[in-house]
Amino acid sequence: MHKDCAKMMTGKKVAVTGANGFVGAHCVLELLQHGYIVVAVVRDATNGNKTQFLVKEATRRFGPDVKLSFASGDLLEVGSYDTAFQECWGVVHTATVLPDYEHHAMPATIEQQYEGIVKPAVDGTNNVVASIKKHSKTIQRFVNMSSLAAILSNNKPTGYKFTEDDWNTYSTVENGDAYGYAKAKAEQSIWDDKELCSMVDVVVSLNPSIILGTVYTKAHASLGSCTIIYNMMKGEKLMCDGIKFPLVHIRDVLQGVMCALTQDTKVVNGKRFILDNSSFPPMTMSEIYTHVQKHNTTTSMTTTTVPPEFIISDSMFGVYLWIGRNIPFLRKSLKYNQSVDAYAWKDFYFDNTQSKTILGLGSGENASYRSIDVMIKDTVDSIQPYL
Repeated sequence: MHKDCAKMMTGKKVAVTGANGFVGAHCVLELLQHGYIVVAVVRDATNGNKTQFLVKEATRRFGPDVKLSFASGDLLEVGSYDTAFQECWGVVHTATVLPDYEHHAMPATIEQQYEGIVKPAVDGTNNVVASIKKHSKTIQRFVNMSSLAAILSNNKPTGYKFTEDDWNTYSTVENGDAYGYAKAKAEQSIWDDKELCSMVDVVVSLNPSIILGTVYTKAHASLGSCTIIYNMMKGEKLMCDGIKFPLVHIRDVLQGVMCALTQDTKVVNGKRFILDNSSFPPMTMSEIYTHVQKHNTTTSMTTTTVPPEFIISDSMFGVYLWIGRNIPFLRKSLKYNQSVDAYAWKDFYFDNTQSKTILGLGSGENASYRSIDVMIKDTVDSIQPYL
């Protein structure tokens, strides 16, 4: 039987990179909840506009003596995490660079995508790892927040069920999935680093699907995985139902982090874990919309089904893909994406068994995974103030 993943760890210091991001902020608050001393690492710790929401929320929950401090760390600056990791027992690495989903914007050229997405992910992870090695006398656990994007390969046949043994060998910057390519390369660099794995007692990679849940800032709503819901609530045109989204609640991801920090070394060291609510299959835009509408109180969503003007029809989407696939000179003007083409209308599944049987999700008082209704309600309720 697994040990209780939520046991108190009073006095252990843990650094969280990307602490002002959606996942990072939740990790900071969860660690404080469980008695850790937390170093919240952000790009510029002197920029109160990026950190005050964390101070406010932590103080509200835990009082003025909350054991939270801030430190600076830049993914692209060698050695910038050295000071932040001093005397730490653990590091939770969540820092990453996300495309601007709200404005549907990606860096314009292949070179810009390498510089803007791949380099921060890969070089940034290497810089974090280098600083961990410098403090390996005290750092015993390293939890890397990877992604299902490092596992999912769009060229697998429909119906394929992915496990932790799978790697994303399909995505490239050139075929339109710079983010998937970056996450796979960044995670692989950790497992290839035999020195790191010999110096730190526990190295774990968590691979969540699209994470939904409570947001604390407008940036969390508009620049991350919750943007799917944010854009629906704003009444923006949606992608077609040929694209399906695997989902997980942030609370389940946090339980995964706590388990990775508390489970016996021999149980979790050297492993990666899919965090995905596999109790329901990946959902279409229309299916997600139905759940969002049930909990949304804004005037832009007034029907239980997606209005025709909200969603691109399958036939229109199919024409777009056919043209991009067969008429090369139109690809640029159409913004054709080969990776999306390979993913469209496929049913993929994800095996989360190891997250339960090895990592320990689902144990304790609050059994995971949380339902789609809870997941979307929490997201919708928290986004309302930022519309």
